Amino acid sequence: MMVADAARGFAETSLLISADTDMRPALQAVRMVVPRQRLYIGLPPGNTQPSGQLLSVGDLGHFFIRESILRSVQLPSEVHDPRSGPTYRRPDKWR
Repeated sequence: MMVADAARGFAETSLLISADTDMRPALQAVRMVVPRQRLYIGLPPGNTQPSGQLLSVGDLGHFFIRESILRSVQLPSEVHDPRSGPTYRRPDKWR
């Protein structure tokens, strides 16, 4: 969708939250379709630097997402849906 949004002129800036190098083709496609598009990658916790493969796209900003920030913006452990009835529980590994 990042490529489609750039091609349709829906965005001046694209942000990819990932450190996965298999996302490089999408970044390259945005760069090819809209050469001046601002591109950024947000690197999830555990990443110490962006990969050379992603940076090779050129003119790519990046920042690191701290785990403490992710923890501070999580929903409560349980959320009840008053319309349909079920209660949803956050997986233990996200605590």
